This record gives sequence, C-alpha cells and structure tokens, in this order.
Amino acid sequence: MKVVISLVLLVFVFFPSHPHASENLSKPRGLFEGFAPTKTGIHLFEFNEDGNHHMFAISMVKLFTVGKRYKFTDDDITCTSNNCSFSLVTSSDIENHVFTLSPFQADSYNVTETFRAKAEGEVHSTIYSIVAKKKQSIVREFFANNDKLLREFDFENDSSIQGVYIGNISQPGSNDNLALLEIYADKPSKLTRYFFGMSITNDVTFDFNSLLLSNDTYNGTVIGKFDEGEITLIKRTNNLIDGYLLERVKSKIMRIGQFRVYRAKPVSQDQDP
Repeated sequence: MKVVISLVLLVFVFFPSHPHASENLSKPRGLFEGFAPTKTGIHLFEFNEDGNHHMFAISMVKLFTVGKRYKFTDDDITCTSNNCSFSLVTSSDIENHVFTLSPFQADSYNVTETFRAKAEGEVHSTIYSIVAKKKQSIVREFFANNDKLLREFDFENDSSIQGVYIGNISQPGSNDNLALLEIYADKPSKLTRYFFGMSITNDVTFDFNSLLLSNDTYNGTVIGKFDEGEITLIKRTNNLIDGYLLERVKSKIMRIGQFRVYRAKPVSQDQDP
C-alpha cells in the first residue's frame, strides 16, 4: 500500500495537473486605443460592463473630426484560452472582417485584423497594438488641448511648409505615439507628443525662421524639458513631412525620435493625404 501511495505522489510531483490551462480568457473590458494599421487614423475599442460595445475608426488628417462607429455586443465576442475575436460589418466592399485580440503586455492587446476584399477575392491581414486608457481617450484629450486650434484652423494646401501636421512618432524602446506638428512664421512653432494609454503630453518649441534650409530639409534648435535639442524636418511633398527629434541633457543624447506627419485639413476638404 505504501508503495502505491508513493507512486501516486510521485505522479503528482513530476506530472502536476493544470486545471486552469484550458480556461478561456475573460471578455475585454475598458477603453483601449492605438494607431490604425495605416497610422493615418486612430482605433478606439470601448468594452462596456453592460455588454454593449463600440469600435471607433477616426481619421487623423481631419484632426479627429471625421470617423465611423461600429456597435457590437458580448454575444458577438468569442474567447479561447489565447485570444478573443469578433466580426464587424465595416464596408460593403469587404466581408469576413474579423478582429482578434491577443493579450500582449499588461493592459494591452495585439490586434490582428483579417478581411476578404470582394473585388479581388484576396484575404488581407494586419497587426497593430492597443493599450488600456483609464481616463478619457487620446482623441478627447486632443480636443481639450487644441480647442483654439480647431476653431481657427483654416490652412490651405499650398507649397509652403507652414501649417498643421499630424502623424506618429517612434522612439527606441517605446510604442509609436501621436505627434502634432505646428509650423508658423509669425509665432513659435511646436511639436507635441501624445502618449497612448497615458494622460500626458510632451512638447518642444522652435523658431521656424531660424531653421537652416538645404534641399527641402530644415534643421534647427528646439526648446523643451531638457538642456537642448535639435529638430530636422524633411519636406517629402506638400502634404508630408518626415523628421527627427534629438533631445540632450547635460550634453548627452537622451532620446532620438523619428516621426512622419501629414498635413491636416479642414473638414470641408476631401482630398486624400
């Protein structure tokens, strides 16, 4: 009998059971935000406690004044032990538009979008990340911080680099975040960073007229929450700027950011970026 008991104990020691290994994930709850796959828009996922949810696809180049909202419920969500997925009808031109959310880091998901284009008959797939937001979304924060800009915004798409641009900025060791670039000749210009998942912003200012110009590339000094910094603006087209931001503290390079921003347009303009 002692031998049998010992063998049973050995089985449990060396081959422990995993009663929770096959448990399905809980359905998402809370607000999540991140860039759309093209990085010219924002995706917001609002998972409510009452089981009625929303997904928002919002254009950046119209300064978040144009977007679409899609409704779904808990009944539309299927969860396994690895991910949760649901389908949305987002366009008459595509079918089987499936969103699969896989836990990535704390309070974040990797989203895999797959859909079939009716005209081509091909299946498309893309992956991006969304992070949890405890307070209001990054879009609402943008509105709150730029009320005056939104009311007075009337820039035209001309050959001048001056204007308002919006896009993404990436830095080593961190996710891509939202960048708002304002270039003026008659007042300080500014590059503002909004961070997904956090209710904070960070900005630097510079004098556009003091930037050095060479072959559609502008270079100059910026002022921010550090000792000194440099900015590079590369005019790709009338509507697109690539750039770099270098920040120094005590003459040491602390952070280098690379950004791509598109000229923002009033709602009345319907051209593509």
